[in-house]
Amino acid sequence: LIMSFGLIFDLDGTLMDTIPVIERSQTEVLQRYGVVLPPGYSNCFAGLPLRDIVALINKDFGKSLDWQEMGGQMSEIESRVLENGPSIVFDGLVDLLKDARRRRAGLAVGTSSEIDRAHGLLYVSGLYGFFDDVVGIEAVKQGKPAPDIFLECARKLGYLPKRCVVIGDARNDMLAARACGMKFVGFAPRDGKDRFSDADLVISSYRGISCRSLEHLIYRAEK
Repeated sequence: LIMSFGLIFDLDGTLMDTIPVIERSQTEVLQRYGVVLPPGYSNCFAGLPLRDIVALINKDFGKSLDWQEMGGQMSEIESRVLENGPSIVFDGLVDLLKDARRRRAGLAVGTSSEIDRAHGLLYVSGLYGFFDDVVGIEAVKQGKPAPDIFLECARKLGYLPKRCVVIGDARNDMLAARACGMKFVGFAPRDGKDRFSDADLVISSYRGISCRSLEHLIYRAEK
């Protein structure tokens, strides 16, 4: 069975293990402005665009931080860490992307990040060449959990939403995929699978996951 379908990935925590790097850069930059986040405060940040995160911090800490200025400083720290460190691409991912290319699936990245940061991360990790399109926060009115980012991915790839599968590591990814009628695969490399109560499939690794098994999610729904 070979079917044409769109495979859409979230970026941070899904394609590569950037979450520890983001937390480090966030902490470092916020400290420059005299903000120290209490333990657990950042748990609600997953899948949110930086502009929304900074709006929350401004509200709760009585600050007037500029999200673009903060984003620039965070990107500098991230680039320095990633260029000098080991690969943070998740095991088995490259094999899945190669399999998807062989089977002529459309491949896109749909991220709450700014497009320049997304392109930079994809270049530095060697993943850029696999993807047909990358959609960042600038391209849409609303970030996740609204469906806008994934709908724009589907439009650019040329597939109906029901012919797309989203892979993401955050609950907001699941809610956004569900809001536009796409199949959703929850990626939980460490723990917290319970946040994906409404997923079609939950995986903890890309090893052994084939493009065919993802196609089957759509095929099963259409039978």
